[in-house]
Amino acid sequence: QSQLASVAELVNIKTDGHIFKQSYDRISQRANEILPPGHTLPSDYNSSKKLVKKLRLPVEKIDACKNGCMLYWKDDVDLEYCKFYGDTRYKLMGEQDPRRKKSLYTVIRYLPLTSPL
Repeated sequence: QSQLASVAELVNIKTDGHIFKQSYDRISQRANEILPPGHTLPSDYNSSKKLVKKLRLPVEKIDACKNGCMLYWKDDVDLEYCKFYGDTRYKLMGEQDPRRKKSLYTVIRYLPLTSPL
């Protein structure tokens, strides 16, 4: 089995089993001690995740109205308020600090499975 397949399976087990990152790191380190020379796995979860990340499908995040009536996409990407009900795009968090990142109500994920012609 290839390193990539093994790491993908381990990351899947970590996710399904709700294993803590520190425990995953210890398991990876112990596995590397057991494996024969020349056969290694990434020594921690972050390295494993970076390796598996290459397998992911491209995902586009699109902001949506909290009522689900519109997407802030294409021509509407710069709007701050819903064009149907006038609701704000972002959650109001007390005093608005310009350095603080705005918090969105809803984000959907779009998987572009076909390339545009």
